[in-house]
Amino acid sequence: MVSLIGRYHIRYVAGIAAGVVVYATLALVSLQWANPRLMFVNLLLLPLMLVAELYYKSPTPFRNVALNVFGIFYIIVPFALLNFFFNPAFSPTGDHPAILLGFFILLWVYDSFAYLFGVWLGKHRLFERHSPKKSWEGLIGGFVAGFAAAFIIASLWPQYTLWQWLVMAAIIMIFGTFGDLAESMLKRSIKLKDSGRALPGHGGLLDRFDALLLAAPAVFVFLMLFID
Repeated sequence: MVSLIGRYHIRYVAGIAAGVVVYATLALVSLQWANPRLMFVNLLLLPLMLVAELYYKSPTPFRNVALNVFGIFYIIVPFALLNFFFNPAFSPTGDHPAILLGFFILLWVYDSFAYLFGVWLGKHRLFERHSPKKSWEGLIGGFVAGFAAAFIIASLWPQYTLWQWLVMAAIIMIFGTFGDLAESMLKRSIKLKDSGRALPGHGGLLDRFDALLLAAPAVFVFLMLFID
């Protein structure tokens, strides 16, 4: 089955199936329920998508395959990486869910206060070309609230040091901001006001997670490389 977005053909059944495979393999490995070699199955997805596209009569096969692959890397992989955050085989603090809960708290606190300060004090546009409502005042207010939240979280969950929580807060806020802007850019590029109809009035379901999509991989890299 095909979904049309403007001039683009999305093989959404194939895309969903591929996304399920990618998420399942990463989740099973992260939970130590499967051998890490299972992840090599994902290397077959692109060849299979290319072979499948041979049987369609679309004038834009490159775009069709690229959009499905992009969707997997943009949406599925970040969510799958969250499974690694608290896994004892990958987390230096062992099996402790505080890191995942802390990640979401920092993300939500920053996002909420950036919005409130933006509405209250926002005068100077942050990136008007892609998001005319975001302001520097909102960004600064969100950063202050986010770092304050990191101090509180560090006192509640000392499995990670204060500086580690502060660095994670900075990563989440920086990449979360770019994630929000990137999603706005992508919607505007295909002339969409909302990313879906699941949450009317909220810009679509993807708008609720756009900050996470860039923040999760960045925090994952920090955890894997700089915390031992």
